[in-house]
Amino acid sequence: AFSEDGPVPISAQINDQNGISSANVRYSANGISYSSAAMTGGAGVFTGAIPSFSAGTNVRYYIDARDASPQQNIGLLPAGGTSAPLTFMAQPGHQLMYDDGAPEQFWIESDIYDGNAFAVNFTPSHYPAIVSQLRVLLNDTVSVALTVQKNTGGAPGDVIAGPFVASANPYTGWADVIIPEGQQPLITMGDFYVVLWWFPASPALPGVATDTTQKYNRSAWYDNAFGWNRFPLGNFMIRAAVQNPTGISESGGNGTPSDWTLEPNYPNPFNPSTSISFSIPSVSAVRLDIHNVLGQSVRELYSGQLNPGRYTIDWDGRDQRGNTVNSGVYFFTLQTNSHTQSRKMLLLK
Repeated sequence: AFSEDGPVPISAQINDQNGISSANVRYSANGISYSSAAMTGGAGVFTGAIPSFSAGTNVRYYIDARDASPQQNIGLLPAGGTSAPLTFMAQPGHQLMYDDGAPEQFWIESDIYDGNAFAVNFTPSHYPAIVSQLRVLLNDTVSVALTVQKNTGGAPGDVIAGPFVASANPYTGWADVIIPEGQQPLITMGDFYVVLWWFPASPALPGVATDTTQKYNRSAWYDNAFGWNRFPLGNFMIRAAVQNPTGISESGGNGTPSDWTLEPNYPNPFNPSTSISFSIPSVSAVRLDIHNVLGQSVRELYSGQLNPGRYTIDWDGRDQRGNTVNSGVYFFTLQTNSHTQSRKMLLLK
Protein backbone atom coordinates (compact mmCIF):
# COMPACT_ATOMS: atom_id res chain seq x y z
CA ALA A 1 0.00 0.00 0.00
CA PHE A 2 1.29 3.45 -0.91
CA SER A 3 0.13 6.73 0.59
CA GLU A 4 -0.32 8.48 -2.78
CA ASP A 5 -2.09 5.63 -4.59
CA GLY A 6 -5.58 5.75 -3.04
CA PRO A 7 -7.53 2.71 -1.72
CA VAL A 8 -5.72 -0.62 -1.50
CA PRO A 9 -7.36 -3.30 -3.68
CA ILE A 10 -7.91 -6.70 -2.07
CA SER A 11 -8.94 -9.83 -3.96
CA ALA A 12 -9.56 -13.43 -2.91
CA GLN A 13 -10.69 -16.72 -4.39
CA ILE A 14 -13.72 -17.80 -2.33
CA ASN A 15 -15.63 -20.97 -3.18
CA ASP A 16 -18.32 -23.07 -1.54
CA GLN A 17 -20.63 -25.74 -2.96
CA ASN A 18 -23.62 -23.84 -1.56
CA GLY A 19 -22.50 -20.50 -3.01
CA ILE A 20 -21.33 -17.37 -1.22
CA SER A 21 -23.84 -15.03 0.39
CA SER A 22 -21.38 -12.35 1.55
CA ALA A 23 -17.69 -11.56 1.83
CA ASN A 24 -15.91 -8.75 3.65
CA VAL A 25 -12.41 -7.49 4.26
CA ARG A 26 -12.00 -6.43 7.90
CA TYR A 27 -9.23 -3.93 8.64
CA SER A 28 -7.74 -2.07 11.59
CA ALA A 29 -5.37 0.92 11.47
CA ASN A 30 -2.78 1.39 14.24
CA GLY A 31 -4.60 -0.94 16.62
CA ILE A 32 -7.98 0.81 16.40
CA SER A 33 -11.09 -1.40 16.29
CA TYR A 34 -11.83 -3.23 13.05
CA SER A 35 -13.90 -1.73 10.26
CA SER A 36 -15.46 -3.57 7.35
CA ALA A 37 -15.55 -3.18 3.57
CA ALA A 38 -17.84 -5.39 1.49
CA MET A 39 -16.35 -7.51 -1.28
CA THR A 40 -18.19 -8.25 -4.51
CA GLY A 41 -17.67 -10.72 -7.30
CA GLY A 42 -18.55 -14.07 -8.77
CA ALA A 43 -17.07 -17.24 -10.25
CA GLY A 44 -14.98 -17.59 -7.10
CA VAL A 45 -13.16 -14.25 -7.33
CA PHE A 46 -14.18 -11.45 -4.95
CA THR A 47 -12.70 -7.97 -4.73
CA GLY A 48 -12.84 -5.12 -2.24
CA ALA A 49 -10.68 -2.26 -1.04
CA ILE A 50 -9.11 -0.95 2.15
CA PRO A 51 -9.10 2.89 2.34
CA SER A 52 -5.81 4.70 1.81
CA PHE A 53 -3.76 5.64 4.84
CA SER A 54 -0.88 8.02 5.49
CA ALA A 55 2.66 6.67 5.34
CA GLY A 56 3.68 4.79 8.48
CA THR A 57 0.18 3.53 9.31
CA ASN A 58 0.18 -0.12 10.44
CA VAL A 59 -2.81 -1.96 8.97
CA ARG A 60 -4.10 -5.38 10.00
CA TYR A 61 -6.66 -7.17 7.89
CA TYR A 62 -8.38 -10.47 7.21
CA ILE A 63 -11.22 -11.71 5.01
CA ASP A 64 -14.42 -13.38 6.16
CA ALA A 65 -17.00 -15.07 3.95
CA ARG A 66 -20.42 -16.55 4.68
CA ASP A 67 -21.85 -19.35 2.58
CA ALA A 68 -25.41 -19.54 1.32
CA SER A 69 -26.39 -22.67 3.24
CA PRO A 70 -29.11 -22.56 5.93
CA GLN A 71 -26.33 -22.75 8.54
CA GLN A 72 -24.62 -19.58 7.15
CA ASN A 73 -21.17 -21.06 7.79
CA ILE A 74 -18.32 -18.55 8.06
CA GLY A 75 -14.78 -18.99 6.78
CA LEU A 76 -11.78 -16.78 7.59
CA LEU A 77 -8.49 -16.03 5.82
CA PRO A 78 -6.15 -16.24 7.66
CA ALA A 79 -7.97 -18.78 9.79
CA GLY A 80 -7.19 -16.91 13.02
CA GLY A 81 -9.03 -13.74 11.98
CA THR A 82 -8.27 -10.97 14.47
CA SER A 83 -5.81 -13.17 16.37
CA ALA A 84 -3.57 -13.76 13.33
CA PRO A 85 -4.35 -11.16 10.65
CA LEU A 86 -2.35 -10.20 7.60
CA THR A 87 -0.46 -6.93 8.06
CA PHE A 88 1.17 -4.16 6.08
CA MET A 89 2.57 -0.70 6.72
CA ALA A 90 1.51 2.05 4.33
CA GLN A 91 4.57 3.21 2.43
CA PRO A 92 5.28 6.77 1.27
CA GLY A 93 5.04 7.70 -2.39
CA HIS A 94 3.41 5.87 -5.27
CA GLN A 95 4.01 2.92 -7.57
CA LEU A 96 5.40 3.16 -11.06
CA MET A 97 3.80 0.29 -12.94
CA TYR A 98 3.29 -0.76 -16.54
CA ASP A 99 0.77 -3.57 -16.14
CA ASP A 100 -2.96 -3.94 -15.48
CA GLY A 101 -2.52 -5.96 -12.29
CA ALA A 102 -3.72 -9.27 -13.79
CA PRO A 103 -1.09 -11.73 -15.07
CA GLU A 104 -1.95 -13.86 -18.09
CA GLN A 105 1.31 -15.84 -18.04
CA PHE A 106 4.43 -16.52 -15.97
CA TRP A 107 7.79 -16.47 -17.73
CA ILE A 108 11.38 -17.50 -17.04
CA GLU A 109 14.40 -16.66 -19.20
CA SER A 110 15.57 -20.29 -19.49
CA ASP A 111 15.77 -23.47 -17.41
CA ILE A 112 19.55 -23.38 -17.97
CA TYR A 113 21.49 -20.68 -16.11
CA ASP A 114 23.51 -18.19 -18.15
CA GLY A 115 23.23 -14.93 -16.20
CA ASN A 116 19.43 -15.00 -16.54
CA ALA A 117 17.63 -11.70 -15.93
CA PHE A 118 14.47 -9.72 -16.70
CA ALA A 119 14.14 -5.92 -16.51
CA VAL A 120 11.62 -3.10 -16.78
CA ASN A 121 12.41 0.50 -17.69
CA PHE A 122 10.81 3.22 -15.49
CA THR A 123 10.22 6.93 -15.99
CA PRO A 124 9.49 8.91 -12.78
CA SER A 125 6.50 11.25 -12.78
CA HIS A 126 8.57 13.99 -11.09
CA TYR A 127 12.20 14.89 -10.37
CA PRO A 128 14.04 14.48 -8.15
CA ALA A 129 12.56 11.09 -7.20
CA ILE A 130 13.77 8.63 -4.59
CA VAL A 131 13.38 4.95 -5.48
CA SER A 132 12.21 3.54 -2.15
CA GLN A 133 10.79 0.10 -2.92
CA LEU A 134 10.95 -2.68 -5.52
CA ARG A 135 8.21 -5.22 -6.26
CA VAL A 136 7.68 -8.24 -8.50
CA LEU A 137 4.80 -10.74 -8.79
CA LEU A 138 6.05 -14.34 -8.74
CA ASN A 139 4.54 -17.83 -8.84
CA ASP A 140 6.88 -19.41 -6.28
CA THR A 141 8.62 -18.43 -3.05
CA VAL A 142 12.12 -19.25 -4.37
CA SER A 143 14.35 -16.18 -3.91
CA VAL A 144 15.52 -13.79 -6.62
CA ALA A 145 17.79 -10.73 -6.58
CA LEU A 146 16.67 -7.21 -7.52
CA THR A 147 18.83 -4.25 -8.54
CA VAL A 148 18.25 -0.65 -9.64
CA GLN A 149 20.41 0.25 -12.65
CA LYS A 150 21.07 3.21 -14.88
CA ASN A 151 19.59 3.43 -18.37
CA THR A 152 22.63 3.24 -20.64
CA GLY A 153 21.83 3.32 -24.33
CA GLY A 154 18.36 1.86 -23.82
CA ALA A 155 19.51 -1.07 -21.66
CA PRO A 156 20.42 -1.60 -17.99
CA GLY A 157 23.82 -0.11 -17.15
CA ASP A 158 25.65 0.48 -13.87
CA VAL A 159 24.03 -0.77 -10.66
CA ILE A 160 22.99 2.15 -8.43
CA ALA A 161 21.23 0.14 -5.69
CA GLY A 162 21.31 -3.51 -4.67
CA PRO A 163 21.40 -6.38 -5.13
CA PHE A 164 18.56 -7.09 -2.71
CA VAL A 165 17.31 -10.64 -2.11
CA ALA A 166 13.53 -11.02 -2.30
CA SER A 167 10.99 -13.82 -2.13
CA ALA A 168 7.24 -13.87 -2.63
CA ASN A 169 4.66 -13.60 0.12
CA PRO A 170 2.82 -16.96 -0.10
CA TYR A 171 -0.58 -15.28 0.23
CA THR A 172 -0.12 -12.59 -2.42
CA GLY A 173 2.70 -13.71 -4.69
CA TRP A 174 4.35 -10.31 -4.40
CA ALA A 175 8.02 -10.09 -3.48
CA ASP A 176 8.73 -6.69 -1.89
CA VAL A 177 11.99 -4.98 -1.06
CA ILE A 178 11.98 -1.76 0.96
CA ILE A 179 15.32 -0.14 0.13
CA PRO A 180 17.06 0.98 3.35
CA GLU A 181 17.51 4.71 3.86
CA GLY A 182 20.96 5.72 2.73
CA GLN A 183 20.81 3.19 -0.12
CA GLN A 184 17.78 4.66 -1.89
CA PRO A 185 18.91 6.02 -5.27
CA LEU A 186 17.96 9.57 -6.24
CA ILE A 187 16.83 10.00 -9.84
CA THR A 188 17.30 13.59 -11.00
CA MET A 189 16.61 13.08 -14.72
CA GLY A 190 15.82 10.39 -17.27
CA ASP A 191 14.92 6.74 -16.75
CA PHE A 192 16.14 3.84 -14.66
CA TYR A 193 15.77 0.06 -14.75
CA VAL A 194 14.72 -2.48 -12.15
CA VAL A 195 16.40 -5.80 -12.92
CA LEU A 196 15.42 -9.25 -11.61
CA TRP A 197 18.25 -11.80 -11.49
CA TRP A 198 17.74 -15.53 -11.04
CA PHE A 199 20.16 -17.45 -8.84
CA PRO A 200 22.31 -20.10 -10.57
CA ALA A 201 20.81 -22.89 -8.43
CA SER A 202 17.22 -22.17 -9.56
CA PRO A 203 17.04 -20.75 -13.11
CA ALA A 204 13.57 -22.25 -13.68
CA LEU A 205 12.00 -20.87 -10.48
CA PRO A 206 10.22 -18.63 -9.87
CA GLY A 207 8.22 -17.51 -12.91
CA VAL A 208 7.64 -13.77 -13.35
CA ALA A 209 4.05 -12.61 -13.87
CA THR A 210 3.44 -11.11 -17.30
CA ASP A 211 0.56 -8.90 -18.46
CA THR A 212 -0.10 -9.45 -22.16
CA THR A 213 -3.24 -7.36 -22.66
CA GLN A 214 -1.36 -4.13 -23.37
CA LYS A 215 2.25 -3.77 -24.46
CA TYR A 216 4.34 -0.82 -23.25
CA ASN A 217 7.63 -2.01 -24.81
CA ARG A 218 9.46 -1.47 -21.50
CA SER A 219 10.36 -5.08 -20.66
CA ALA A 220 13.61 -6.82 -21.58
CA TRP A 221 15.38 -10.16 -21.04
CA TYR A 222 19.06 -11.04 -20.69
CA ASP A 223 21.56 -13.85 -20.76
CA ASN A 224 25.30 -13.84 -21.21
CA ALA A 225 25.12 -15.27 -24.72
CA PHE A 226 22.67 -12.76 -26.23
CA GLY A 227 22.87 -9.71 -23.97
CA TRP A 228 19.84 -7.46 -23.46
CA ASN A 229 16.83 -7.87 -25.78
CA ARG A 230 13.37 -6.33 -25.79
CA PHE A 231 10.51 -8.60 -24.72
CA PRO A 232 7.70 -7.92 -27.25
CA LEU A 233 4.96 -10.19 -25.85
CA GLY A 234 3.87 -8.17 -22.83
CA ASN A 235 4.89 -6.46 -19.61
CA PHE A 236 6.77 -8.16 -16.79
CA MET A 237 4.98 -7.32 -13.54
CA ILE A 238 8.00 -5.68 -11.97
CA ARG A 239 7.29 -2.36 -10.24
CA ALA A 240 9.09 0.42 -8.41
CA ALA A 241 7.86 2.80 -5.73
CA VAL A 242 9.12 6.37 -5.80
CA GLN A 243 8.61 9.31 -3.53
CA ASN A 244 9.38 12.98 -3.50
CA PRO A 245 12.12 13.31 -0.86
CA THR A 246 9.87 14.63 1.93
CA GLY A 247 8.54 17.34 -0.32
CA ILE A 248 11.90 18.26 -1.84
CA SER A 249 11.74 20.43 -4.94
CA GLU A 250 14.40 22.15 -6.99
CA SER A 251 13.89 25.87 -7.48
CA GLY A 252 14.69 27.66 -10.69
CA GLY A 253 17.26 30.42 -10.70
CA ASN A 254 19.94 32.22 -12.63
CA GLY A 255 22.87 29.84 -12.75
CA THR A 256 24.63 27.75 -10.11
CA PRO A 257 24.61 28.99 -6.48
CA SER A 258 27.95 30.55 -5.50
CA ASP A 259 27.97 29.32 -1.88
CA TRP A 260 26.43 26.94 0.64
CA THR A 261 23.28 28.39 2.20
CA LEU A 262 20.81 27.10 4.78
CA GLU A 263 17.91 29.52 4.97
CA PRO A 264 15.53 30.07 7.92
CA ASN A 265 12.46 27.85 7.70
CA TYR A 266 9.16 29.43 6.66
CA PRO A 267 6.78 29.90 8.34
CA ASN A 268 8.36 30.10 11.78
CA PRO A 269 6.68 29.51 14.21
CA PHE A 270 4.67 26.92 12.26
CA ASN A 271 1.75 24.52 12.50
CA PRO A 272 1.44 21.92 11.10
CA SER A 273 4.21 22.14 8.46
CA THR A 274 7.12 24.31 7.40
CA SER A 275 9.53 24.60 4.46
CA ILE A 276 13.32 24.44 4.66
CA SER A 277 15.40 25.79 1.75
CA PHE A 278 19.11 25.41 1.08
CA SER A 279 21.58 25.90 -1.77
CA ILE A 280 24.64 23.88 -2.78
CA PRO A 281 27.22 25.09 -5.32
CA SER A 282 28.54 21.66 -6.40
CA VAL A 283 27.55 17.99 -6.51
CA SER A 284 27.54 16.75 -2.94
CA ALA A 285 26.25 14.15 -0.54
CA VAL A 286 23.53 15.95 1.44
CA ARG A 287 21.84 15.10 4.72
CA LEU A 288 19.09 17.15 6.39
CA ASP A 289 18.01 16.14 9.91
CA ILE A 290 15.61 17.32 12.60
CA HIS A 291 16.67 17.14 16.29
CA ASN A 292 14.98 18.16 19.53
CA VAL A 293 16.50 20.39 22.22
CA LEU A 294 18.14 17.33 23.83
CA GLY A 295 20.00 16.58 20.63
CA GLN A 296 17.91 13.46 19.95
CA SER A 297 17.17 12.60 16.33
CA VAL A 298 13.54 13.25 15.40
CA ARG A 299 13.45 12.85 11.62
CA GLU A 300 15.82 12.36 8.72
CA LEU A 301 14.32 14.55 6.02
CA TYR A 302 16.77 13.72 3.30
CA SER A 303 19.94 11.70 2.70
CA GLY A 304 21.48 11.33 -0.75
CA GLN A 305 23.40 13.06 -3.51
CA LEU A 306 22.20 16.28 -5.13
CA ASN A 307 23.34 18.35 -8.08
CA PRO A 308 24.15 22.06 -7.68
CA GLY A 309 21.01 24.13 -7.08
CA ARG A 310 18.55 25.51 -4.57
CA TYR A 311 16.22 23.02 -2.92
CA THR A 312 13.19 23.18 -0.65
CA ILE A 313 12.09 20.37 1.67
CA ASP A 314 8.82 20.37 3.62
CA TRP A 315 8.57 18.99 7.15
CA ASP A 316 5.09 17.93 8.26
CA GLY A 317 5.84 17.93 11.99
CA ARG A 318 6.09 14.13 12.18
CA ASP A 319 8.87 11.94 13.49
CA GLN A 320 10.60 9.04 11.74
CA ARG A 321 7.69 6.70 12.58
CA GLY A 322 5.06 9.06 11.25
CA ASN A 323 3.84 10.27 14.65
CA THR A 324 3.02 13.96 15.18
CA VAL A 325 5.60 15.58 17.48
CA ASN A 326 4.83 17.87 20.42
CA SER A 327 5.02 21.65 20.44
CA GLY A 328 8.45 23.04 21.15
CA VAL A 329 11.82 24.10 19.79
CA TYR A 330 13.49 21.94 17.14
CA PHE A 331 16.73 22.25 15.20
CA PHE A 332 17.35 21.39 11.54
CA THR A 333 20.90 20.60 10.41
CA LEU A 334 22.31 20.50 6.89
CA GLN A 335 25.42 18.37 6.36
CA THR A 336 27.33 18.14 3.06
CA ASN A 337 30.78 16.94 2.03
CA SER A 338 32.37 20.11 3.40
CA HIS A 339 29.71 22.07 5.24
CA THR A 340 27.51 21.76 8.35
CA GLN A 341 24.99 24.34 9.55
CA SER A 342 22.02 24.33 11.94
CA ARG A 343 19.05 26.60 12.55
CA LYS A 344 16.27 26.74 15.14
CA MET A 345 12.51 26.58 14.59
CA LEU A 346 9.40 26.60 16.77
CA LEU A 347 6.34 24.35 16.45
CA LEU A 348 3.23 25.83 18.10
CA LYS A 349 -0.10 24.02 18.38
